[in-house]
Amino acid sequence: MIGETPICMWCKHYHRSGPTACDAFPERIPDEIWYSCNPHTAPFPGDHGIQFELDEERDKEVRLPAHFRRQLRARVGSRSSPARNP
Repeated sequence: MIGETPICMWCKHYHRSGPTACDAFPERIPDEIWYSCNPHTAPFPGDHGIQFELDEERDKEVRLPAHFRRQLRARVGSRSSPARNP
């Protein structure tokens, strides 16, 4: 968790009004993700194939700490990179 703010707040799939929901979890974001035990940068049961993606506009308003932004970009980048042959 970043301070007391869930990482979900920086995701472009987060629903900014209503209950703690998003495109991946329209009913309710699981506690394991909401309380940032899992940054949801990899598939999670029931996520409909949708994982964390940084909301660039939100990040302009309230910047993530640089070290956390680097970790997210590395994780997200690694899941979208093609597999390399050894």
